[in-house]
Amino acid sequence: MYLNPLGLEFVAQLARRFGVAAIVDTGELTSFGLPIEARIGSELTAMPVPYYLVPGNHDSPEVREGLSSVPNVTVLDREIVAIGGVRILGVADPTFTADNRTSAAEAAAVKTREAPAVARLAGEQRADVLAVHDPLLAADAAGSVPLVIQGHRHKRESSVRQGTRFLSVGTTRASGLGAFTVSSDLRYEAEVLYFDGGRLVAVDYVSLAGVKGNFRIDRAVIPPPSTP
Repeated sequence: MYLNPLGLEFVAQLARRFGVAAIVDTGELTSFGLPIEARIGSELTAMPVPYYLVPGNHDSPEVREGLSSVPNVTVLDREIVAIGGVRILGVADPTFTADNRTSAAEAAAVKTREAPAVARLAGEQRADVLAVHDPLLAADAAGSVPLVIQGHRHKRESSVRQGTRFLSVGTTRASGLGAFTVSSDLRYEAEVLYFDGGRLVAVDYVSLAGVKGNFRIDRAVIPPPSTP
């Protein structure tokens, strides 16, 4: 979020050092949704791997359209993409709230109404991963898909419901450029996901704070689902 080029450099370095197959961004790439903000796409063309964006509520229709024509960038909205054999369904946020024409309550109501259809689509498409911006869109996805990745809350969370694992990472763009100063407590965060076939087997949580690069990696090994 917050149109932060330093956050994008953080992502690019992680992609190179961890040898990832692709980057999946769960939204709020821009701050105000102004068409000119789509120019950040020039930074995305230099990413070492394909960049998949699932737009959030700060990414306006104009920004989404502008980014959809950028080389190396794929804007996902109810589309399946296969990355190394892993089927990922990206569902864009159906609302835009940065201009305050739509209130938070109105946006939440729209996404709550959409949640059952999103869950059905994930099941019908046999998705291994459902990627959304706002967790409200995945509120009914438990039991429909093995893994949900989501953003919006700027808070790291992990839970399992009805066999579905829900992962939320903080934000790779922190609170903007100021987050690389020592005065900021909000860290730059990312998660590196490891799959065996279509099944998640491990997660590396990576965080960075301050100009001196207070860097930390925590690994979680995901056990296989229990069988009868």
